[in-house]
Amino acid sequence: AGQTFVFTLMVNGVAGAQTCTMSGAAASTCSDATHNDILSAGNRYAVRMVTSGGANTAQCWAATRANPF
Repeated sequence: AGQTFVFTLMVNGVAGAQTCTMSGAAASTCSDATHNDILSAGNRYAVRMVTSGGANTAQCWAATRANPF
């Protein structure tokens, strides 16, 4: 089975709407242009990563916000 990484934006400890999946050992990027989460001052944000297929859990991530507050 192939390696899979599923990233989910967590908002105050709860899964938000945005997710993206990277599949295969050579995958290096993913994005979710379909769903939106509202970013508000005072909220806590994190990214949850779930792996399968023997995927290496030593990964890093970055986020880009499209619109200013």
